[in-house]
Amino acid sequence: MTKTAYGFLCGGDVVPASEMRRQFLDQGLKPTTGYVCIRRLADKQCRIGSFYGRPCECRHPLFDHTSLYIKGGKPHTLVTQPYGLDNRDLAALLAMCEKYDLEISITGYSWHFPGKTLCVEITRKH
Repeated sequence: MTKTAYGFLCGGDVVPASEMRRQFLDQGLKPTTGYVCIRRLADKQCRIGSFYGRPCECRHPLFDHTSLYIKGGKPHTLVTQPYGLDNRDLAALLAMCEKYDLEISITGYSWHFPGKTLCVEITRKH
């Protein structure tokens, strides 16, 4: 894929950012209206507003332009589109995925400000 002014060049065709999002939704994933939290992928509750004495992991700054998608009625994929990741962010992200037994995929093909943000997809392990 190559970024153009109108979207991404895929095999000779320009794919607009809206089409990238639509392809994601065509996989049977639907955006949730509930809390957008990485803990939900592990069937755990978000700790926002809780009395644990520390913020929930979903409050980490790398969770920017974040959405959670469900499939079959269960949280399936969390997508975050940060402007960048440094070594501490990546280490924190990998630690969260290890803690909750999740898989991660990072690409440069995001639909929020294409070409300026990354697309981080976090899913349950199959």
